[in-house]
Amino acid sequence: IKIETMQDTVHARFHKTILRLSEEMHYREICRKADIDVRNLYRNRKLAGDKVPAEWLSAMVTEFGVSAHWLLTGEGSMFGKPSRN
Repeated sequence: IKIETMQDTVHARFHKTILRLSEEMHYREICRKADIDVRNLYRNRKLAGDKVPAEWLSAMVTEFGVSAHWLLTGEGSMFGKPSRN
């Protein structure tokens, strides 16, 4: 499944984040830091309509600086906090 063809969902944004992080580190390192079993990550990716465990989303925010707002809504940038004007 190519991420670009997936709907713009939390599931799709989570896996876009994993792909972006994989440009800098191996999947196993991402999973180790996020406390995700790599087999479960691959299984979840194949199930495009599936949900993403809240713990995984939380780990993306706390361990990698991913914007929680972006993960949940798709608004703003993938990394960093949304600006408040």
